[in-house]
Amino acid sequence: MTEKSAILYHAGCGVCVEAESAGVTWVPAFVIDGRPFYVNFGAPLADLKG
Repeated sequence: MTEKSAILYHAGCGVCVEAESAGVTWVPAFVIDGRPFYVNFGAPLADLKG
């Protein structure tokens, strides 16, 4: 079994630019091996930008 890393992006983390560059289109989402994995539909990133 190989070790993998995951990054969690959520509405309160304030890293929308980083999330977008990782391919995330809504949050909450994990990025695992460079691919977004959506936990459940929360909010589109476009709605979170001021």
